[in-house]
Amino acid sequence: MSPLVQTTICLFCFGLAGIFAVNSATSLEWNSEENYPVPCLSGILNTTENKAVTVGCNATCLNGTHVNVSDNTTCVNISLPRVEAMPVYTNFSCSIGQCKNGTCVSLNRNTTCERPPVMWA
Repeated sequence: MSPLVQTTICLFCFGLAGIFAVNSATSLEWNSEENYPVPCLSGILNTTENKAVTVGCNATCLNGTHVNVSDNTTCVNISLPRVEAMPVYTNFSCSIGQCKNGTCVSLNRNTTCERPPVMWA
């Protein structure tokens, strides 16, 4: 199974409805005072290979902290602000990589990526 294990949940944030997926493999940070997991979200793109890939290798937790996505997670080496600025359903060439210590290391392979309407996991 892929290291990107997803569970879909619905959230309402800033008045906008969105579908989010929580990477339950490692994108959870533990709240030290309450001893419960804090979900962390990272940008997700669709590919023509019918797979979801993360945008970079960092996730933002709901408590405001940042964590690295699991090593060996499939990623694309593009900045999140650049993807967020694209119109939804934009197709573009993207460089596929694997996360290593918070960095998307290129696998020297390109594919076509698509910016979905909701892109958080």
